Amino acid sequence: MNKLLLGTTALVGASLLMAGSAYAQAKPTVKVGGYFKFEVLASDQDEEELNGASPNRGYAFVTDSEVTVTGSGKTDAGMKWTARVEIETDTNATGNTDEAWLRLSGSWGQVNLGNEDGAEDLMQHNAKNAVGGAGDGGVDGDFYDAFHWDSVNSRFIAGAKLEPDSGDDTKITYFTPRVGGLQAGVSFTPDLGSAGRKQGPDNNGDFESAWGFGVNFVQKIGGAKVSVSGVAHIAESEVKKTVTVINSNTSTTSFSRAEDLRAWAVGAAVGYGNWTVGAGYTDSGDGGESKTIIGDDDSTSWNAGIGYSQGPVKLGLSWIHVEVEDPAGGEDEGDAVILGATYSLGGGASVYGDFFWFDTDSANTPADDNEGVGFLIGTAVKF
Repeated sequence: MNKLLLGTTALVGASLLMAGSAYAQAKPTVKVGGYFKFEVLASDQDEEELNGASPNRGYAFVTDSEVTVTGSGKTDAGMKWTARVEIETDTNATGNTDEAWLRLSGSWGQVNLGNEDGAEDLMQHNAKNAVGGAGDGGVDGDFYDAFHWDSVNSRFIAGAKLEPDSGDDTKITYFTPRVGGLQAGVSFTPDLGSAGRKQGPDNNGDFESAWGFGVNFVQKIGGAKVSVSGVAHIAESEVKKTVTVINSNTSTTSFSRAEDLRAWAVGAAVGYGNWTVGAGYTDSGDGGESKTIIGDDDSTSWNAGIGYSQGPVKLGLSWIHVEVEDPAGGEDEGDAVILGATYSLGGGASVYGDFFWFDTDSANTPADDNEGVGFLIGTAVKF
């Protein structure tokens, strides 16, 4: 089925590219762009160790940079295409490609081919719509990089990321045209651990045969812009079974297949004048956990945010609450609040900052409880 889908999609894409006259006359355009960020991070928290061993310095300098090359054109038949390559250029990631994709669009909708986020991520609407331009992005930013995470804390941050999201693993995505404000999308990813490779391994513990689904409604109602979304992400676990050797003469095979991925999210955002509010709920399920674990390990989260924009100023306040069911029968919880601001200096330059607070509590291991505050100050240029 999957091979048939891929073959059919490739054939349709090729046919569309060759539709019309044999030779396209219009020349494509190419643009080079990118960005550079420099940030100062600082934090103070109860657990001042990294990975339970080395002390945490409490502050750091961070850079983030990327160069993008974007080509676009239009076939004689009227189909538009855009190809984009994003190259990470930090000193510790030189030459690593972030995203690389081809987008085909027309009256029939849009097809994305390559290493790009799927429908389950691109079609979400929630707190990030309200605060995405303020500071480092609020609950959808990288505030957690300033803190020490281990045990329950790492599980908190895994749930804090606004899943579902297949990331940049190689995929095919189709979006319908938007009709009356309504649009739907579907993505297929053969291997969630494969980005750009010819074929990923079938037994490395990732997920395979992943489908992403999304539907959203975006419409102006009166003086307000209203958006509502629902998305889902499903995939099969690659962990099929384990073999345990009892002694030199006997072995037993126990089928302990890991849980398949079943994640979904709903959310909404409303913008009116200079203000935007957004909120969402996510259930990330217990994908990847062994079915032999007693009890569930589901991860759920709520997020909410409010943003204000006036001229060069953008402000945002967001909150996220995460609950992760503990296999031992308890429930680990965590909260984070982020206040962010961005000021545009013009000419592609800006300064921004975040102040954040977080608190995580372990149901069965009080020693893993953690609480802290921190801030981020940065400057960025886009070109």
